[in-house]
Amino acid sequence: MILRTWILIGFLTMSLNITAQGTDLLLLRNSKNRTIKTLLAGSFIHFKDISGHEVTGVLRRLERDTLFITYYDVRQRYSVLGTSMSDTLTAYMLRYHYNEIFSIAKDPQSFEFVRDGTLFILGGAAYAVLHTVNGLIKKEPLDGKTLAIAGGIAATGFVMKKLRKRSYVIGRRYSLQYIGLK
Repeated sequence: MILRTWILIGFLTMSLNITAQGTDLLLLRNSKNRTIKTLLAGSFIHFKDISGHEVTGVLRRLERDTLFITYYDVRQRYSVLGTSMSDTLTAYMLRYHYNEIFSIAKDPQSFEFVRDGTLFILGGAAYAVLHTVNGLIKKEPLDGKTLAIAGGIAATGFVMKKLRKRSYVIGRRYSLQYIGLK
């Protein structure tokens, strides 16, 4: 008797999940028509619009080609003890048509500081400073070869940072596709 009850509850639960209606979708696709990112209600979104403003917030709903985004205005304020803390000043709803999106920011990946060259810049600069300070303390001449290698590592990191693409620019390579399910 108990087993029958659990089986009945299981079938009812599965049938409720099957008949539930989904929400509208916004798909970011590449030139080979592969989906890179799927945006739906409740997901976090960070993009730049066609006028150059960066918008960051939670996508509340998608309706008839329009994105409704809750924007949280978070600012630093001072506490009674004199330390600073983040505080939400206000939250309001923004509306954008999906054709107003210029680019969508990429999600940060693991070891991003290595991939974007920050580690190389810091390492090269730190080694050059260390070599210079040691040379001055020991009153030895500075080795140009060592400084050149340190500068080359820092320059490599700078080039990596400049070449790193941080967003998907909508246009020739990437496109947005709105899918209305209602």
